[in-house]
Amino acid sequence: MWASNAASQSQNRQQWVAAVAGSFLAAALVVISQESGADFAQDYAAAWAWWHGIDPSAPTFLIYQACCPEDNVSGAYQTAHPPFATFLVLPFGLLPFKVARAIWLMIGCLAIPLAWLWTGVNRGMALSTAAMWVVGLSLGVFEPIIMLILALALRVSLYRSGLAAALIGLAAAIKVYPGVLLIAFFIAFRWREGLYGLVTAVGMTLVADLVLGSGIFAAWLAYIPWNVERYLDTVGNASVVRLVHLVFPGLSISLVSVIVIVLLILPIVPYLFRSSDWRSLLPIMIAGSPLVGPHYVALLGLGRPHCGVALCFGIGGIAALLSRVGLLSLSYSTEIVVIAPLISGLLIMWLDTIRWGIYNRSLSSNSSES
Repeated sequence: MWASNAASQSQNRQQWVAAVAGSFLAAALVVISQESGADFAQDYAAAWAWWHGIDPSAPTFLIYQACCPEDNVSGAYQTAHPPFATFLVLPFGLLPFKVARAIWLMIGCLAIPLAWLWTGVNRGMALSTAAMWVVGLSLGVFEPIIMLILALALRVSLYRSGLAAALIGLAAAIKVYPGVLLIAFFIAFRWREGLYGLVTAVGMTLVADLVLGSGIFAAWLAYIPWNVERYLDTVGNASVVRLVHLVFPGLSISLVSVIVIVLLILPIVPYLFRSSDWRSLLPIMIAGSPLVGPHYVALLGLGRPHCGVALCFGIGGIAALLSRVGLLSLSYSTEIVVIAPLISGLLIMWLDTIRWGIYNRSLSSNSSES
């Protein structure tokens, strides 16, 4: 009887994952633009270039002129992703662009429901981030893979914290900003786990630099400040750092990012010291990034459920999706319909984290007194 119920539950989970993945695939195919100058195009170009003896840091449009001019890919600048991201995409560089793009899309569609399933994500949070994920999938971003890695880290955190930290380091090697989560281990003086994460991130970066060619990491590092400065004030950039930089334009963007992270972490330091709960840093991870698209915010679906957060994310996500399909024209005067709810949801999640920390502190005090 028990075995029969377990088998039935397993089959239901498999059907649920397949249904959600299929829905994402159908929606992304509808949304996806005929113009391919998006995230995956940059990664594919760098990977294809490496296989053909071209500098992976070369301008994207020049690489596409060599590999597949019929795909009409734009992008005058090199990939903005770290070398390890290019390293992961290398196998795709052996395939035609459209085939590689289709496989990448299917991987992303599968990664999202698997991450939700592994962590038991609240249905409201999942639903509220669904539109943002459709936007991300249509761009071919890395965030579905990053969410899957972070979901696995959450799953193993209780009994293998070192592995969880290493997984966070792996995510940071792909897109840098998940590295903020490692701060939780250092605040709690869990040096070993924190070092596991740092060593993983640095190690994967060094491996990628050795494989792709010495100097690739240095070229990327030199390019990033220029790329951030160029895109910081882009319409639709839902970045707290962007808003703070508007108030203090004389400060460097990197300094503003550090200040935002520090100020947001300070109120929850006592809680982190007791718990090393890196999940609490998820909203700060996004708030500290100077460039924030809807697919970044969608990662916060892994955070603690909150009806206000879900409502804000749902509104912002739908507005972002309408913009992606051309039904909502975004400009500096209209971007507020996307930015305001996304940043509001992020800040509500941060405030709820402070409340959560205070609540747990009072519970600890009461238990120790008794």
